[in-house]
Amino acid sequence: MSEETPRPDETLDPAPETPEAVEELAPPDPLAVERAEGLIRQSHLAKMRNQGSVADRLLKEAADLAGNSPVVLEAIGDDFAERRQYRKAKEIYDRARKLDPTSKSLENKYGEMVLRVDLHIDPATYNENAGLVSGKAAVVLSAILPGLGQIVSDQVVKGSIFLAIWGICFGFVLALPGGIGGMVQYLLQGRGPTGFTPLSFAFLVGAVLMWLMAIFDASVIAKRFTPVKVDRPLPPSDLPF
Repeated sequence: MSEETPRPDETLDPAPETPEAVEELAPPDPLAVERAEGLIRQSHLAKMRNQGSVADRLLKEAADLAGNSPVVLEAIGDDFAERRQYRKAKEIYDRARKLDPTSKSLENKYGEMVLRVDLHIDPATYNENAGLVSGKAAVVLSAILPGLGQIVSDQVVKGSIFLAIWGICFGFVLALPGGIGGMVQYLLQGRGPTGFTPLSFAFLVGAVLMWLMAIFDASVIAKRFTPVKVDRPLPPSDLPF
């Protein structure tokens, strides 16, 4: 069978029709479901070979055989999702999960469509721990003010601790006799102009350490959101169908 070129705009192509009310249909025939699953596998293979029209025909045949099967409905929902017809995909996934409430795959796919259709969020970039900024931005913010990167990344408690300890240490540096100027003169000449004590230096070290810890922790957040490239296997080309 010769390979076909991909469809120029799959979002405009009509997907296989599905029953409008699956609840009213009779339970699927096991033999029909088994044949439909075989057609779905062939349809997936045809898509991998860029044989779009063949894949559509096979999927339609599967829908005609067992349109009230959760497996077939999931495949049709996947087809709608690939065409970026997310609202229709959501409806199909919802029907399928009502027929098979125990399917985690259907539940996850339905949730993804809810994100896209109802919340206008791309699941590929959505992370419940991502907060308001990216990981790299968290590093920059923590470098400007320790704990700020954690706070805007929804790690409010940790960020508040960093900020509070840094603020206390730096506040004592400014409040103790001699201040920053006295510390600089103490380091250069061994004494401060207004009774500077080494305690100020200890608090300065604490503030610097807290600043470095906040930056390091924010860098851990940045690594968490680094995309990972996944190598996908090449489709087989020597099968008879």
